[in-house]
Amino acid sequence: ANRGIIIRSWQALVNGKKAKPWIRERGINLGPRQTSICDLGLDPKVKKLKAGDKITTCIEMIIVPQFADDYYGPNQALRKALKTKQNTWRMIAREAAENQLQSKIINGKLIRKRPLMIEADQNQAEFSLQGGLAYQPITFSNLSEYTKPTLEIKTPTGWKLMPESQYYQTDYNPTSKRWEVTYSLDLNNPSPKQFRFSIKKPL
Repeated sequence: ANRGIIIRSWQALVNGKKAKPWIRERGINLGPRQTSICDLGLDPKVKKLKAGDKITTCIEMIIVPQFADDYYGPNQALRKALKTKQNTWRMIAREAAENQLQSKIINGKLIRKRPLMIEADQNQAEFSLQGGLAYQPITFSNLSEYTKPTLEIKTPTGWKLMPESQYYQTDYNPTSKRWEVTYSLDLNNPSPKQFRFSIKKPL
């Protein structure tokens, strides 16, 4: 596989001034093969950090098949891209440019953009998404319980249950003493979509 990193966001304050990311590429010898890696940090002129300096960043690591024949999954968009961009930097650039997920929260609160996390309001949330590639995780937090969660999508004929609704992960947050539910949504179609989440009250 080929690997790459995408700096989704970067905010650095060093010595009271904004600082840009600095990448150093270097080659390494692994015996039978040679490769290159990169170090992500600050300008080499910055020799030390002081109290109050801060870096806030979101870095995404991408792993893609090296060649089209290496991929045997169901993602036809990925397969098509590999046929013309295999074993090049363009596959990582595709992820950086096209995998920009835009969200609008209708009910609930946005906690984190990437991976997307929405704080539910009384075990309910409603939101819209646009963009994205392949499958994207989305987590609903602040839940009083985790049994029987439901994820629906709005269609021209009304709300319908998402196929992914039956597949989810649950986690308990010991700090908030609340539950979290995570889905993996198929977002290969970049058109805007509206979703709603809820948990049925126990009988």
